[in-house]
Amino acid sequence: KNLFRKELIKPLIIVFAIELIQHVTGINVVVFYSTDILIDANVPAADYVTAALGFVSVIVTVVSFFLIDRVGRKPLLLLSETIVLLCLIGLSISFIFKNENSEIFMNVLSIVSLVIFMGGFSIGIGPIPTLLVAEILPDDVRSYGISFGESVNWIAQFIIGVTFYPLQQLL
Repeated sequence: KNLFRKELIKPLIIVFAIELIQHVTGINVVVFYSTDILIDANVPAADYVTAALGFVSVIVTVVSFFLIDRVGRKPLLLLSETIVLLCLIGLSISFIFKNENSEIFMNVLSIVSLVIFMGGFSIGIGPIPTLLVAEILPDDVRSYGISFGESVNWIAQFIIGVTFYPLQQLL
């Protein structure tokens, strides 16, 4: 059972890319550092917002179970990535202008961006990669392919989780 056969190269590239993209969205930064991010953005009650992020994640993930087969994987992934991108832009804007005269607006923008980011992630790019990996690989190598995909996933998670805070301090 050779995982790296010629006919499996394209599916393995998809596995690699989807697992990597899942973490490049910044989900681990949001999960690991959301309270610190909110405190840095001068948001009061950062702990409560962080709890709300977890709640939104659970609820939207459950909703995604019912949508994946009805709407389809590709549309949900595209919707999810679009939402995540727009929310990261909103969060960036809230940090760039956090010390301006519109501090209350920037606080609201950072909270809304993080909450919608979590929902957008949880509707598609969160649950779909693991499902997709199992579906695109043939039975004889599926377990090896899932192991490969999860290895990419955990390595990306580790690298992003370890490097975010030092990079943030440099800014």
